[in-house]
Amino acid sequence: MRKKFFIIASIFLLVIIGAYLIKENILLPSPKSKTEKKVAKIRNEEIYQQDIEFWKEAYRERLSNCSEEERKGEILKIIQEQSLILQEAERQKLTTLNPEIFNSPNKNYPQRNILVDHLKGELEKAVTSNISGEAISVWFYNLSAGKPIIPLEEAKKIAWLKINNVYQRVKNGEINMEEAAEIIKKDVSLAKIDHAYQTNAYFKFENKTRENPPFAKDELNKLAFGLKEGEISEIISVVYEVPQDPEKPELPFEKKECHYTFIKIIRKSAGNFTSFSQWLDEKKKEYPIQSY
Repeated sequence: MRKKFFIIASIFLLVIIGAYLIKENILLPSPKSKTEKKVAKIRNEEIYQQDIEFWKEAYRERLSNCSEEERKGEILKIIQEQSLILQEAERQKLTTLNPEIFNSPNKNYPQRNILVDHLKGELEKAVTSNISGEAISVWFYNLSAGKPIIPLEEAKKIAWLKINNVYQRVKNGEINMEEAAEIIKKDVSLAKIDHAYQTNAYFKFENKTRENPPFAKDELNKLAFGLKEGEISEIISVVYEVPQDPEKPELPFEKKECHYTFIKIIRKSAGNFTSFSQWLDEKKKEYPIQSY
């Protein structure tokens, strides 16, 4: 009887202790961290408050003049773009996603950002029109490399003779573009018209789009994108705005021919989009932001 009384008393005591601990929130299960709260969904990826907090800190200065609602909206657009790049890349078998970078409240953000940048480049090659090729140049007026040594008209004649020689040989199939560049680089006589002639002789570009073109000059990009795969352009004279007098930088600039160039397209890919941003805009319709 005493044993039975002792058991009942022990149970009663435990109930009292348990009630006290629950009252004091000691035994209650810890609520989930508010950073694990789901705030939106982008197709197959849940977006958490932690994601918002990360980008809020990363773009603190950039979004400093925005209201809280505007800031969240801009951040969700950033996350939307990243998420659709990741999901589309996985769909095209360019990567395999895991919780360390995708669909988790505790992502490795630096790793995620690096992967997104890499996959963006891969997707851009796949979905946009792009070109790869080579260019040969001989400069005859290049103030950035030093003052002209000989008169401009004389320098132009020398440059034309040198580039036209290798151009004809490339066109006839005697040499390739890299061999043509080596001929230019080994011609020490060109130092008197351009101190940087060796650096300027050859330029190779890969997977360039109209949004991210190979050249700084629009006329060269227009020429390059107009060529067919394997085609060689004519030699063109490229014009820049340069100082009228190197000794008087205060004078207005003037347009002046500066170098001869020709281009060969090695590879041309005809994607469905003219730019990656155009592709992104289309894809955002398939990956809407579903806010909770």
